[in-house]
Amino acid sequence: MHIRDLPDDFGTTLGALRQGRMKQSDLARSVGLDGSTISRYESGELIPSLADAQAVLRAIGTEEARAYADYLGKQWRWLPRPAYDHPERAVLWSVERAVQRLAELRESVANEGARVQADLFESALRREAAYLQSLFHDIAFFGQIAVGKTTALSTSTGLMLPPAPEERRIKRTVLEVGGGNTTVCEVIVVHDPVRWGLRVVPHPEEEIALSVNDICAGVLSTRAGEAGLDGEPRGVPKEVDRALRNMCGLPKRTVKTPEGKRITVDPMPELADDGKLDALASEVFKRLKLWQRTRTELWYDASSREDPARWLRKTFADVNNGRTADVSLPKQIAVFAHLPALGAKRYKLRVIDTKGIDEPLADRPDLRSYLEDARTIPVLCSGFTSAPDPSILQLLHGAVETGTWAAVAQRSVILMLPKNDEALQVKHDASGEPPESSEEGYEIKADKVRDALRRIGRDTGRDGLPIISYDSDTDDPKQLIEALVNRVEMVRAVHIRRVEETVRAVEALAEEAHKIGLAHIYARVYGQLRAVAITELSEPAIRPFEKVISAMRSLHPRTVWASVVRHGSWNNLDVYHYLGTGVAADAQERSRVQILELEAALGRMLADDDFAPVHKFLQEAVKSVGYWRDEFRQIALRLGRDAFRPALKEAMPLWSACASEYGRGYGFRERVAAHFRRWFEDPAQSGVLELVETALAEQWSACFVANVEKLIGSLRPAPGAASN
Repeated sequence: MHIRDLPDDFGTTLGALRQGRMKQSDLARSVGLDGSTISRYESGELIPSLADAQAVLRAIGTEEARAYADYLGKQWRWLPRPAYDHPERAVLWSVERAVQRLAELRESVANEGARVQADLFESALRREAAYLQSLFHDIAFFGQIAVGKTTALSTSTGLMLPPAPEERRIKRTVLEVGGGNTTVCEVIVVHDPVRWGLRVVPHPEEEIALSVNDICAGVLSTRAGEAGLDGEPRGVPKEVDRALRNMCGLPKRTVKTPEGKRITVDPMPELADDGKLDALASEVFKRLKLWQRTRTELWYDASSREDPARWLRKTFADVNNGRTADVSLPKQIAVFAHLPALGAKRYKLRVIDTKGIDEPLADRPDLRSYLEDARTIPVLCSGFTSAPDPSILQLLHGAVETGTWAAVAQRSVILMLPKNDEALQVKHDASGEPPESSEEGYEIKADKVRDALRRIGRDTGRDGLPIISYDSDTDDPKQLIEALVNRVEMVRAVHIRRVEETVRAVEALAEEAHKIGLAHIYARVYGQLRAVAITELSEPAIRPFEKVISAMRSLHPRTVWASVVRHGSWNNLDVYHYLGTGVAADAQERSRVQILELEAALGRMLADDDFAPVHKFLQEAVKSVGYWRDEFRQIALRLGRDAFRPALKEAMPLWSACASEYGRGYGFRERVAAHFRRWFEDPAQSGVLELVETALAEQWSACFVANVEKLIGSLRPAPGAASN
């Protein structure tokens, strides 16, 4: 692939470089062109040749214009050419040149080992380049309901109403905030310099029907004085209940009795005179009028002259609470607004307000996806006095269990959210004295959080996982958003350093490929690595279904019920996600010793000056081992999630048996868990378990063992050479 054509924005860039320096006619005259030619170049009507484009740019005479001319002249044979204003353009060019050099090396040497190493280096370079080429990153806020994450997100991004005298900052958020159970779904905040509006992804009708059924069942069981879920009636989260009731015109109302006492009146039981669930659910579902709720986009009309932030606040609240007649129940809402705090950055950022955690012990697939996404900065929010909250600890323990802790810690931020004067209420452990300022209180609490995090994993010290305190009402919001963007830059800097290390390794390989003197050192490396036994996985350590059975026993009865009636697909208890993490945890444990021994062997040689001439190669080997390890674990996660799905989705007797446990008194969760254990331990399911085991062994061999053997084989000494 050769990229020598001019980029699509050449005309725009040319105009920007020329304006304020030369007239179009003067520039055309200086290079011997017709007076209208420059105008046609800038409008895109006429595309010049590369030579003409460079001549015009050099005639402008500025250093920036000459740099752009040089940029156009570079030949990108292997990588897509980045935009001229790409912040890592120089780094990507170094990758392009290194890959070009590796291609030349393969053609010029007969040494098969050098070719294998060239393949290793090129794979590493392409991985890092692919990461750096994209400028898209997410900043995802996690936290328990009512912790204050939505307020922190809104104030730090500038998603606020205009300031008003005497009005507290936290009262001006565009997004709805409150005491928890406020936002009905995940919210994605996007900077848009032109438009203000919402884009809604609705829930499927089938999911809405199930939620309506649960609401109606809860109403009937409450009226009858029943509690069929270990003392709890059926139902849905408060925010979903509120939105659906508004959509069907049956909201709860607060009224005063003649005695002056406030009571809540629910109109829904009036529709259930016969007490039949099917009839009530059918009537409520009909009142939703889903056939007319087809609108998914709502945009601000500038001609209304209404303040766009105030329009957005009202529109969001109406959609979030089910008060917009032509919009269905949202599964996700994207908010578009003019947000200079995000738009001024050189990256394309989305800020995610994940749905509040109402089950601290649940392992939610949506949260795990953001937590383990290499392009996402997880902002792990906790109340100040309770930090780190149980939900955050649960997330981090899950990362340790599946072997992703190091990568998660490298990207994440702990955000403590103090309210009022909480920062002044902490005390020094040694003296028992209170702090003299909020800032001192922040640091005292941060030290306590670091101690808690060290019990989970490494890389949590002062230079590891950052711990930030932010009072949404009084602290500087610019400092928070700058800290989060700096985290993006730090993560990208890690990939830049990897590129620089690999480029140096390529240069060393090119110099050494024809040398005979290093053969004995590579032979010693071969001997050291060959002594490490990379063989089959050890025996199964964790049965993949134990995690989901444990979750069924510990999570809220409504959560277990919701998962049962959805055949395992419920966010707080996604059976297939739990099976995936179960297989991933098993894969992590069964491969751990072999990987550690291989990494230790490489580490010993990196610490030994006798191997200094090949240290760059060894560094690349360490990175590649880490990549192969992570790839295997991700495949194990997908394998466990997908392998059981066909059999479980069709296991109607299992789901029916679990659903029938409703209304049979206490022990609902234990009985459901027992049904699942019997199903998994039934010899009829041995085929699925064997399939998972066989596939896991095959993926270990293909993803890890084969790559390691190829690497070691490339170092095999010629007959008669020493390898000890």
